[in-house]
Amino acid sequence: MSESFQRAFGYSSSKHYKGAIELYKKDLEENPKNIASMNNIAVAMINLGISESNQNLLHDAKGYLEKAIKFVEESKDYKFGFPIAEANLNWVNEILAK
Repeated sequence: MSESFQRAFGYSSSKHYKGAIELYKKDLEENPKNIASMNNIAVAMINLGISESNQNLLHDAKGYLEKAIKFVEESKDYKFGFPIAEANLNWVNEILAK
């Protein structure tokens, strides 16, 4: 687990979503197949999008989740993240449908 990921997780836990998003993106530069970062970016974007009534963030979050799910589906070894990403994709789709 990278230092960027660890710091981002702390930011998310403290509801500093903008900082968390930036650090998770940095982690993805270092680890482009890290679905935990993809998922956590999306969750931070969803929370920020809700609090700021920002539909663009919600759509961006959806893109990260779809990318995470696609990666998991294409991987033979990496299946544990699928239910979490799928549940978060359902969550953002429900918000966008309102």
